[in-house]
Amino acid sequence: MGVKREEESSGEWFRIAFGSLYPILYPHRDDAAAAREAAEFVALLGYRDRATEVLDLGCGSGRHAEALIGMGLQVWGLDLSTELLARARRRAPLAGRLVRGDMRALPFSNRFGLVVNLFTSFGYFAADRENVQALREMVRVLQPGGELLIDHIHRAHLERCLVPEDERRAEDCEIHQRRRISGNRVHKDIAIRWNDGRRQHLREDVRLFEPEEIAGWATDAGLENVHLFGSFRGEALTADAQRMILVARKPADSRR
Repeated sequence: MGVKREEESSGEWFRIAFGSLYPILYPHRDDAAAAREAAEFVALLGYRDRATEVLDLGCGSGRHAEALIGMGLQVWGLDLSTELLARARRRAPLAGRLVRGDMRALPFSNRFGLVVNLFTSFGYFAADRENVQALREMVRVLQPGGELLIDHIHRAHLERCLVPEDERRAEDCEIHQRRRISGNRVHKDIAIRWNDGRRQHLREDVRLFEPEEIAGWATDAGLENVHLFGSFRGEALTADAQRMILVARKPADSRR
């Protein structure tokens, strides 16, 4: 028997976790859920049947982008993962509408009426200055009067309901996950044991925010009319809300 290789993730953990492993680690994120969620936040924001250009920032395999196109919106998707973008390109409505890029330096001008950043795709960088830069880029590519929606973990709920450890079986592997909160970050250590004997380890490391903190970041980045909700339907951000949905607007007279 050969030596079993053990692979470790590097500092920018998302380059590994959100590659070919993503469908294995997050099998519950399917098209039906994306269609429902997209319909809810489009109704919340009032964008249905409007000729609006939308950027799905961190679009992954394109689930939400395709659903938004189905509602008549002009959607572009951007992601860093070549593997997930390859999956997105299999969706015919997204042909020619996908871009690979880094959210810290977006390859767009201020053209979008709406930027959406879904399922905690913000706060990945270890240094806050880089997370702030990503947020400022989201604001920059909004047209004056455009809106930003960020869907993030609700820290209060996570602290009460965090599952410290679990195991599950996938088709080709066993997945063991450990989670902990340290300061303003949540860490998840993932050990994968493949059926052929390979072992792989990676870590997810995401910035957590108090509601007033992320609202303050949005204001400092140049946004106004900042609102926080507990769901895509616009429910109140209570202690029981699993998600924290930030919606804010770029001033109509902004030149940034």
